[in-house]
Amino acid sequence: MRIFVTGGTGFIGNHLVNLLLARGAEIFALVRDPAKACWAAEKNIHLLVGDIFTIPPLPSGIDIVYNLAGKTKTHHAADYYTVNEEGTASLFRALDAAGAQPRRVVHLSSLAAAGPSESSVGVRESDPPRPVTPYGRSKLRAEEIALQYKNRFPVIIIRACAIYGPGDTDWLDFFKWINRGILPRVRNKKLVSLCYVMDLVEALELCCHRELASGEILNIADARPYTWEELGEAAGQAFGKKLKKVTLPMAFFYLSAVLSELQSWVKGRPGIFSRDKFLDLKQPGWVANVEKARELLCFEPRFDLKTGLKETMAWYKERNLL
Repeated sequence: MRIFVTGGTGFIGNHLVNLLLARGAEIFALVRDPAKACWAAEKNIHLLVGDIFTIPPLPSGIDIVYNLAGKTKTHHAADYYTVNEEGTASLFRALDAAGAQPRRVVHLSSLAAAGPSESSVGVRESDPPRPVTPYGRSKLRAEEIALQYKNRFPVIIIRACAIYGPGDTDWLDFFKWINRGILPRVRNKKLVSLCYVMDLVEALELCCHRELASGEILNIADARPYTWEELGEAAGQAFGKKLKKVTLPMAFFYLSAVLSELQSWVKGRPGIFSRDKFLDLKQPGWVANVEKARELLCFEPRFDLKTGLKETMAWYKERNLL
């Protein structure tokens, strides 16, 4: 099976490429700087030098396309639309111009495109989207671009929830607090859907093999949502820490977001916590209903939270990040 991947050098992409290689696939990865992808030669990955706006000629006989390229944090909201929306349009135009005939184009989106949940039942794929941040709106527009091509290509959209696992650093600041023995929490218990990265890439790989109608949108998450407190307690157990729970007002998190943004401007690179992330935190919950993925993909997560966090913490410690 010949597979073309954008975003293959990122956190999720790296795990997906490793899984596909283990399943015997031939991988063609789009990379901007081949010098930064020297690991590809060891894994026998074909590098296509370019970016989402300058896609080089594609090899013939591509069976599956995975579009994982995207912008998740930036100082300028316009960058989200440039990369996530316009980049997706660029990819589909390139596939169309090349006369590509893949069996499936799998586009990775986000629960942020659907918006927050009001109850533990979770957001269904058929619910009207109501994103609350520029990132979420850009991901929704990218979905809309992909769906414009659903009659030209067999398109599947995967909406991922909050992903954690080895290779991720977005959760690092939160886990540093846990490692200090402190669990920061908000007054109102908010539910959030999580997913270990290996479960997500298993779901992405399943899209190669299941019979799915073009244009399907599927939420991917753990079977049950968690409160931030439950997540913190599970991380504390992984660290072997007895936690002191500190309830903080929302004003504290807003001030932290502002200070984090200022610090990121000084450093010249965007940080994970920002006023947009504060908007996410203010929402009643971020729960994805996964009944559709269970039915159509036969998707069942293999990793529980305890196991996933244990492997994640081991990765952090091996690299002296904690």
